Amino acid sequence: MGMTIQLTAPQPIDAFMAANALHPANGNDVRLVARTRAGWVHRTEEQTDKSILSLRLLGGFSVVGNDSRKIECLTRKAKALIGFLATDGAGSWPRDRLATLLWSTKEDKDALANLRQALYALRQSIGPAFDKAFTVGTRLIERRDDVVTCDVQRLMDAAATGDDVEAGSALEAVNRAPFLDGLDGLDPVFDDWLASERGRIMDLQLSLNLAAARTDLRINKPFAALDRAHWMIAQDPFFEPAQRIAMRAHLALHGRQRALEHFDGFAHLLSEELGARPEAETRDLADRILELDTAEDIQAVITG
Repeated sequence: MGMTIQLTAPQPIDAFMAANALHPANGNDVRLVARTRAGWVHRTEEQTDKSILSLRLLGGFSVVGNDSRKIECLTRKAKALIGFLATDGAGSWPRDRLATLLWSTKEDKDALANLRQALYALRQSIGPAFDKAFTVGTRLIERRDDVVTCDVQRLMDAAATGDDVEAGSALEAVNRAPFLDGLDGLDPVFDDWLASERGRIMDLQLSLNLAAARTDLRINKPFAALDRAHWMIAQDPFFEPAQRIAMRAHLALHGRQRALEHFDGFAHLLSEELGARPEAETRDLADRILELDTAEDIQAVITG
């Protein structure tokens, strides 16, 4: 039996989010479909045996040395610099690359002088741990990956190993705020790098949250699954796998009518904002929910 979508009352994003208990994450405008969002770099603020320097770059900024002393009073550009050094995939950088990253509008000599000052400030604030974590040469600056830990790397390691337990722990361990929150607008070159990193890390977060939500539904934790769906939708309201998780969770918690109301609200959102329809998989899920007959059928749809 097919399902007809009624688009009688188009529902803009704000109304859709309000109806589904959603909220913009940390001030991000959820109208941006492009995922220039959050990032990850953390293991927790507790040190591992090998760790010399631990950074938290999601859900607030902190740097902790191996003496467990939290480093405070860094300037915004010093925070941006240490965040870049801790997470950029290159692992080593010419000085002029770092100078251009944060002082691209300055003359070369002035940019390099500013870089020297920022490195000096980091050394003064962090102490010997900085020199153990980074080798600062006359031309190159290099990171020692074996002594630097960060929340982003923990998340990436969990995704790479496919360890659901570790991934779940990583997701629960941090506040899901944007990567290097509050450091936008320092320099056009840095902003470009930051947007790219936030998008890359957000894709990873969405993927891990989606896997965790599916597991939640399979082990009869629909509240947890719905919470994850709400977070994913707040980051990207057009991420349809999250919308399908929400439909299944509503079916488990509130019954068929609420699941179909969620679908209808999302269909209105797509029509109003993009002039589009839900994906075939989302429409098929709505049809299946509409035709449910037995408790066994309901459970099969919930668990996917």
